[in-house]
Amino acid sequence: MSDPILVSRDGAIATVTLNNPERLNALNRAMWAGLGTAMRRLSADDALRCVVVRGAGDKAFAAGADITEFANERANAKQAKPYGNLIHETMQAVARCRTPRWR
Repeated sequence: MSDPILVSRDGAIATVTLNNPERLNALNRAMWAGLGTAMRRLSADDALRCVVVRGAGDKAFAAGADITEFANERANAKQAKPYGNLIHETMQAVARCRTPRWR
């Protein structure tokens, strides 16, 4: 897979693309991490006015979590806790994104 999260800009509009169309953009660990990083960076950009989140391809926005990696990434509580924390931190970054801001 190429870059799991793509970010493009057109002036004050940013588009974040979940880039895993072969798996209907199901989010794996790399995508969760990349999405969180992208959203935190975009949130800090005062010139930004809009963030669009979309899925690559034409079949799905996102199928949810990529369960094919669960056997290796979430096989037990020791693995599942940090994985769950990563998902939580990413979703918090999405929810707390300052764009748009009302003035």
